[in-house]
Amino acid sequence: MKLVVCIADAGSITQGARDACLAVGSASERLKSMEEDTGVKFFSRHPRGVSLTDAGEILVGHARE
Repeated sequence: MKLVVCIADAGSITQGARDACLAVGSASERLKSMEEDTGVKFFSRHPRGVSLTDAGEILVGHARE
C-alpha cells in the first residue's frame, strides 16, 4: 500500500519508487502484480506521469486512514 500512496503523491512511478526506497523496475513490477491480482487498475498511465483511477482514489483513501 505504501508504494501506491507514494506513486499517487508523486504523480509518477519513477519518483514514487524513489520515495518508497525501491528500484523503479521493482516498483513497476509490484504495481503490475497488484493490479493483475485484483483485476483493477489503480493508475492511468500518461506520457508525463500517472493519475489515480476511481479505484485508486478509494485504495489511497483507505490506506491513509
